[in-house]
Amino acid sequence: ALRAAVTATAAMWLLVASRSLFAVGAGAVTPGAMAMAADLSSRDNRLKAMSLLAAAVSTGAILGPAASALFAGLGLAAPFYVIAACGLATVI
Repeated sequence: ALRAAVTATAAMWLLVASRSLFAVGAGAVTPGAMAMAADLSSRDNRLKAMSLLAAAVSTGAILGPAASALFAGLGLAAPFYVIAACGLATVI
C-alpha cells in the first residue's frame, strides 16, 4: 500500500510539473500570437483577426481532447505520437 501511495504521489508531481510547463509555454505564445495578429491586420480587420484567433484556440480546446480520445483506441501512447507528428508538420 505504501508503494502505491509513493507511486501515486510521484505521478501527481509529474502531472503538476508538466501542466505548469504547459502553462508557461501557453502564456508565452498567446500574447505573441495576439500581437502578431494585431500588427499584421489593418485597423478595419483587427477585430476579425482577433476573433479568428480566439475561435481557433477554442476549437483546438474542444477538438483536441476528442481527437486524443479517438487515437487512444490505438494505444495509450498513440495520441502523443499523433500530437508530436502534428507539431513537427507545423514547424515544417
